[in-house]
Amino acid sequence: MAQAALKRTRIDVGDLELFRGTSYCVNPRQVNPFYVYRDALKNFREVGKDAKGICISRMHPNELRSVYGIENSYWLSTIPNERHFDPAGVSQVSILLMTALADDHEVALLDGVEHMSEFNDPHKVYELVSHVQEVVAENGKILIVP
Repeated sequence: MAQAALKRTRIDVGDLELFRGTSYCVNPRQVNPFYVYRDALKNFREVGKDAKGICISRMHPNELRSVYGIENSYWLSTIPNERHFDPAGVSQVSILLMTALADDHEVALLDGVEHMSEFNDPHKVYELVSHVQEVVAENGKILIVP
């Protein structure tokens, strides 16, 4: 019962309320998903939790670090890099996200779902998001998808 209460803990991020165990589709025209991600992690840390996050984005990790202060990020790109994932590699992205969220990462941002759909069967990409949502719900984490 205590675990169920923990999963529904509210996280205030600006004008948004995020609840643990929930996935959010954020319209980037209304709110910047990178700020939501960054502020959610900051909120966890302010309440004394050493929170980790994971961000997979089409934006280069150096740019995410300099613009938003996001440290733990992976680049969704066809250009090889030590912190990159090929957009055609849906299963690798899935394994990374599900493992991180099942362990000690509290918040995940998955940017570039539409980009992955260009390289894969859209049903496979839907399955990726669906499986990650299940891990989020089961483990009381937060997923942000622009």
